[in-house]
Amino acid sequence: MRKIYLFLLFTLINSLIIAQTNIINVNAPDVVGVNEPFRISYEVKGNKIPNFQRPDFINFSLLDQTTSSSSNISIINGVQSSQSFTTFNYLLKANKVGVYRISPATVTINGRTYKSNNISIKVVSSNSSSNIVPSPPSSIPGKPYNQQFQPSQQSYDSDNLIIRATASKTNVYEQEAILLTYKIYTNTRVSGFHGKLPVLDGFHIQELDPKEERQEEIINGKHYISAIWKQYLLYPQSPGNFIIPSIECEAEVVTMTKYEGPFGMTMQIPETQTKTVKTSPIDITVNKLPESDIDYNGAVGKFSIKSSINKRQVKAGDIVSIKLIVNGVGNFKLFDSPPYSFPDDFETYDCKVTENFDYSAEGHYGSKTFEYIAVPLKEGNYILPPLKFSYFDLETKSFNTLVTPSYNLYVKGNVIKQDEQSEVDEINQDIRHIKTGKISLKTDNTTHLYSFKWGVAYIVSITLFIILYIYRKKIFNTLPSTNEEKRKYINKQLLKQFQKAKLLMENDEKNEFYDEILICLNNFIQNKLNIEKELFNKEYVCKTLEYHSIDYNTIETYLSITKECESNRFSPQSSTSSLADIYKRALQIITKIDSIIK
Repeated sequence: MRKIYLFLLFTLINSLIIAQTNIINVNAPDVVGVNEPFRISYEVKGNKIPNFQRPDFINFSLLDQTTSSSSNISIINGVQSSQSFTTFNYLLKANKVGVYRISPATVTINGRTYKSNNISIKVVSSNSSSNIVPSPPSSIPGKPYNQQFQPSQQSYDSDNLIIRATASKTNVYEQEAILLTYKIYTNTRVSGFHGKLPVLDGFHIQELDPKEERQEEIINGKHYISAIWKQYLLYPQSPGNFIIPSIECEAEVVTMTKYEGPFGMTMQIPETQTKTVKTSPIDITVNKLPESDIDYNGAVGKFSIKSSINKRQVKAGDIVSIKLIVNGVGNFKLFDSPPYSFPDDFETYDCKVTENFDYSAEGHYGSKTFEYIAVPLKEGNYILPPLKFSYFDLETKSFNTLVTPSYNLYVKGNVIKQDEQSEVDEINQDIRHIKTGKISLKTDNTTHLYSFKWGVAYIVSITLFIILYIYRKKIFNTLPSTNEEKRKYINKQLLKQFQKAKLLMENDEKNEFYDEILICLNNFIQNKLNIEKELFNKEYVCKTLEYHSIDYNTIETYLSITKECESNRFSPQSSTSSLADIYKRALQIITKIDSIIK
């Protein structure tokens, strides 16, 4: 019995301690902008609080103060209970940059004095931002009985969700990079954000992976959490005036709605609403490149070059390779290889191109290597001409031509081509002597059509034809005839392909696994959507999937898998997903698309 009393006493003391610590709840921002208004709220349990003592807001200016009351009513098993709250709101303005501590507020209830927690607020310049993420507002304790209340007004403003489209440049030249960014700002909980991107005719588009983490920003005195939603590099292909059109996006946002009860009690309840937000259109002016008589291959940016040759002395028939490496920043993906001509006594091959670059707001940066390959056929000393690379310099707004040095090459020996060898073999054989002497004549033993040998050939041919016809008919009967049978047949064939990928995964043959997954995934989508090989690319696939109402998560997963497989074939160390994870996601994509597109 004594243990029970001690347990009850301990529970009572613990409840009193918890109740004391929750008497005053403070809601204040962590970071504010200098000279920007912000609000601090003190919520006190109880209806009438006559002796609330606010702190001295040193280093802050008090602009306004209000007091409001609210109540929560709950009914559990037929028993009704209620709680009342009084909220003291203070509208303040920070006077200077720094970190300031606000002392606790106090209140006396039934002879007891309670204190709130200390507050530490960081004041920054209005244009700056930090990585500090504010805590979400605390919810009102208790569960209200909503049927007895009617909503009066929404306490959050309409700017709790914003999307903005920004372009790094609005006045550019042809082929000059533009960084297009779609950024989301919110001060409430958001889920299910989605929207359609505009059709941008006249631009070469490169989708990027946003690198910026979410931040806290101040806009018009209000705090927002911001994050980049989508980011693209645009390269205008022709001069003129263009408009990046407005887009609409939808999301589920949480808002606080104020309710009034029959007894004059008010309360705030979180509600989820669907909200539509729009971006503003952006005007882009694209200037035409100036006229020039140089041999120009479409490069725009800032570049430097260097060249090398594999050998200075070779034998006839050996390979000669000249490399041109272009470094810098600009439209790497869009310019062609500079023209180059070897001497006439060289057999030439197609230029080999190797790319190694990343992206920035100014465009792609890194290097692009052009390898020119030829085989000398005759002996001699040759001077291999220099390479010329011309580009439009965005800094000087003029064309610039870079030239590599020429190379001396000594070739030893000769190579005789196949057609020349035949001519040598046939020389002096075009006129022959007439044969003289005794000539013996023989009967022609050519087999006639009705001979025994021809009869055997007829029978064998007819037998083979009948066998092939029966076999073909059997195979034809096993092929699917209805759409459902065709779908099952395709799934069966894909399953066999995926079994090969699974075997490569189990054997940890990474490069072969990435290749096989790409082949399986792309073959399935190409056959399912009836896409011609000439049109098959990621951008066209995404648009076609959207047209067939495939959700954005599935499309993003497809792009993620293809990107991982393509990059991991060349740099497996950069892999962020296991082989099993990629295999599982690829199967999920095929299953999802197959269930929607019949």
